[in-house]
Amino acid sequence: MGVKTVVFGAGRPDLAAARVHALLCAGVDVACDVGAVVAPDARAVDALLRLVLHARRCGGRLRFVGAPQRLTDLLLACGLDGVVDIEPRPPPDQPKNTSASA
Repeated sequence: MGVKTVVFGAGRPDLAAARVHALLCAGVDVACDVGAVVAPDARAVDALLRLVLHARRCGGRLRFVGAPQRLTDLLLACGLDGVVDIEPRPPPDQPKNTSASA
């Protein structure tokens, strides 16, 4: 059936969480885009961990993609890096050096 992507943290995170729950219950693997979680706090971590717990109960696969560095650092500081399958946001491309040197 493939992997469905759900954007989490933009606007109404409760709606995104409900969509993730429904997809996991239907047996769909979910990639949850957490790039919009710009100011992660304990509530954000709690919400993500609840989704992980639900995925485990359903036997589904859930991974978080596009994580900002602050979210990745917070999960690491909490010792949750081994619990949450999280893929950090790729670093921005380095600008190419277009100046010619003589």
